[in-house]
Amino acid sequence: MIRLSPNAINKYSECGHAYKLRYIDQDKRSFMSFTMFCGRVAEKTIEMYFNTHQGPVWNLFQQALIDEFNALDDTPEGFTEALVAWLMEDSDANFEALNTIARGFNKCGMAYNPGVKNNNSRSSKKLFANKLLKVFDDVEGALKQEAFKQLFNEIADFKFQVPLEYTVPHSKDVLFGYADLVIEKNDGSILCLDIKYSDHDYSEYNYNKDTQLLTYALALQKMYPDRHVDVGFMTPCQTPLFHMCDMTQLVSRVSVSRILMSVKGIKADLFIPSCGGGAYKDLSKLCEYKNTCEFGSCRSVKQEDGEGVE
Repeated sequence: MIRLSPNAINKYSECGHAYKLRYIDQDKRSFMSFTMFCGRVAEKTIEMYFNTHQGPVWNLFQQALIDEFNALDDTPEGFTEALVAWLMEDSDANFEALNTIARGFNKCGMAYNPGVKNNNSRSSKKLFANKLLKVFDDVEGALKQEAFKQLFNEIADFKFQVPLEYTVPHSKDVLFGYADLVIEKNDGSILCLDIKYSDHDYSEYNYNKDTQLLTYALALQKMYPDRHVDVGFMTPCQTPLFHMCDMTQLVSRVSVSRILMSVKGIKADLFIPSCGGGAYKDLSKLCEYKNTCEFGSCRSVKQEDGEGVE
């Protein structure tokens, strides 16, 4: 029996060798990007809004920002005080406070302003401050949208970070994950939302092939066999706010078979490097193992002289 998360399935689909390095060899190149940090602040603010339904949103954002900064490893002395001092300045960021905040980010290994060579310049820190404030603007704007207000009025109950599991048919293998938000509506139906805060354009994204959403849908349909279940994304920084799946396509036999093939490959120890070619040719730029991969810069493996895996 094996337990697999949607992230593990996705990693195996991208590159079998990268999956082996991370999940078998336990070579975890953990990191926190600035976008990931902003996403955590956005999600925390939304969760606090659900739990308190009290404003203003600015106060919730401040607390969420402070909580997530404090959760970072190895922050310098005076970090929280500097953050509070900066927040009290509104958009006109206090430069000395930003200096301390910048040192905290650098010490945690987080590139808070990717693409800018001089992260210590005043203009760079101002840009960093503006990007953080954009998270607040995006979340506040999302909470004011009619689509959100309508959903909020339909809620009978809700939970954040809900553990979900799905046992693969005819086996003891388990798919598991943590859903960002699961809502029970007044009509008894279930809605699962994965909160995404990213520069990625989701307007062209194929939600019906998302492994994470598929795992949540299968688990929730098993938990609530007599209820209608919907799953989708909530994207505070994009329009529309909600992107819902076509459940018929999402839980189709083809989609489930795609996951089952990955499970079979993992159990058979088939860890073939693949992210350098085919559908994943652009992933080599993002691979955390690209500088140390024994196959080069995530090159695709070519079968030569009849050699290869049958």
